[in-house]
Amino acid sequence: MPISSVFNTTHYRLALVTASLLLSQAAMAGDPVVFSLKNGAATPLYELYMSPPQIDDWEENVITVEVLQPNETITITVDDGREDCLYDIKAVFEDGDEVEHDSVHICDGESYVVY
Repeated sequence: MPISSVFNTTHYRLALVTASLLLSQAAMAGDPVVFSLKNGAATPLYELYMSPPQIDDWEENVITVEVLQPNETITITVDDGREDCLYDIKAVFEDGDEVEHDSVHICDGESYVVY
């Protein structure tokens, strides 16, 4: 086999591997984050807000039920296209108390307990 054919085949294979890696990384960047949320407090949880740490405003309420009673658990899906799963979290309870946690790492399949 001539050297030019080997060189072209090697570059072709390298290009295919590079393209495959880039496509898989692009798919991962858009994957939603899914986690379990448990209300570990003695008071019903009404709202839960999550925002990237560099954002000053809270995004929409992510609780999918009207109220999360004490010791109840629900599944939360955050589909914002972010590459990491680092969020500031704000919980609002029935009695008006609010709890904030900064830079919480929530990854696919993990759980988070609000107190």
